Amino acid sequence: MTCILIVLGPVKSVATIAQWFLSYVNKTPIFTLLPLIVTIINVILNVCFVIWFLKKYIRQVKYVDKVGSKEIVFYDYFDDLLKAHSERHKISFWTIMLLSFLHFHFSKLLYSRFYCRDMFEARFEFSKVFRKSMMIFCIVYLIFVDVLMIAIDITGLTQIASNNQLFITMIDTLLLSILSIILCGLEIYRMTDILKYTELTKREQLVIH
Repeated sequence: MTCILIVLGPVKSVATIAQWFLSYVNKTPIFTLLPLIVTIINVILNVCFVIWFLKKYIRQVKYVDKVGSKEIVFYDYFDDLLKAHSERHKISFWTIMLLSFLHFHFSKLLYSRFYCRDMFEARFEFSKVFRKSMMIFCIVYLIFVDVLMIAIDITGLTQIASNNQLFITMIDTLLLSILSIILCGLEIYRMTDILKYTELTKREQLVIH
């Protein structure tokens, strides 16, 4: 399911771009502007996700600890396990990050467990933080990209002639958006089980700390 979503997101983005381009060719300004706005929202969401992820997990975080009356300032990584994963699989990790600028669904490769390869089984010391954040990004995506595209497509199909490519493309993006909502909804529902492999046992937590 996760692997399907990884492919589905970028495919739908390309179909959306094709839709507003065909709308421009067919001289339908409103159906050019609306999918274009959806594309811009999608791009903003992708960039925000990558920036948040890198700042949260890869950059060193400032910590302040008190020892008696003195404050000790030190820097450390928020998640040592993910940082170790990024160091162990540098090429694949940074490739995934670059692809995530195109669509944040590519970041799902980190926990997709594709062919049970270690590079696709990232461990998180604080998996609950990642899980909740991923769920929030997915919900925002469903509302401002998928649902919006469904509304645009349903409206467009009632006004566009059925004998051109734009009509077919609207059907494509409509079906892809519906499928995206179904699969994203299932993933959100099962996110705890999907990331269960990375939950630390009490013994592992003691080893780290």
